[in-house]
Amino acid sequence: HISPTWNKTTADINEDDDLDVRDVVGIAGIILGDDQVEGTTDTQAAENGLVVNDVSAPIGTSAVDLTFELSDRDVVSGVQFDMLLPDGVDLESKTEGLTVGKKWNATNNVYTFLAYSENLESLGGHFDVRATLPVNLQKGVYDLLPENCILSGPDMSSLEYQIQGGRL
Repeated sequence: HISPTWNKTTADINEDDDLDVRDVVGIAGIILGDDQVEGTTDTQAAENGLVVNDVSAPIGTSAVDLTFELSDRDVVSGVQFDMLLPDGVDLESKTEGLTVGKKWNATNNVYTFLAYSENLESLGGHFDVRATLPVNLQKGVYDLLPENCILSGPDMSSLEYQIQGGRL
């Protein structure tokens, strides 16, 4: 692990005392010269939401694809969430622009997912990750529930959302 040597206060672009996807979206806005981007809201459209699709893994399966669907009523320029997975499961992103990794100081199998729009447009659509399963994974049903979720508008605002977890 390499500790960052940058100033965390300077990186907190929206000055909310948290470093998260909203700051990444803010930095993208600064780089694009459009740090005053306005989000749009369509009250007639469906809610912002993150759905984890169920996936089955017959005994002996070594890997499966997990799919996450992002629906957006507002312009969602960034999404970040954590997910606890069964011990021994490893993840690798299959979607360009989606970063998936373990927290460096986590004592359990928690992965952080981070995606943001480089041009501050809405992400929408779906994200795929490849889950490599350990040979000793116990038979059973495992909940796949995003936690600590943040959806960011292009103006670094926190957007309301609904989550639907899945199962492995």
